[in-house]
Amino acid sequence: MVPAKYSAKNDAADKIPVWGYTFKDLGDDQRSAIRRSVLGDRHPTGGTDELNAKIGVELPVTAELKPLPGEVTEQMPRMRPYRYTTAGDKVLLVEPATRAVVLVIP
Repeated sequence: MVPAKYSAKNDAADKIPVWGYTFKDLGDDQRSAIRRSVLGDRHPTGGTDELNAKIGVELPVTAELKPLPGEVTEQMPRMRPYRYTTAGDKVLLVEPATRAVVLVIP
């Protein structure tokens, strides 16, 4: 293993919060598919505060969590247990039991 100070890839991985490792291997095309499926061509309205749009943040009980659309969970079955909400123009993937943000899709 190469120490982070010698590897840009390892350095970037070291800066990911623990919650972020859940979807570390999710590709840009998969992230885009989730965003398109949730938001489509419309601009998001409502959702949660922009300040909560960080991995590891626990969302308040007042934040509405919605199930991911079927087209996403059919293509990516590991997404089934997660819920989403929006914050500004971002899609937040949330672990419902803890209400922790596990993925932010800009």
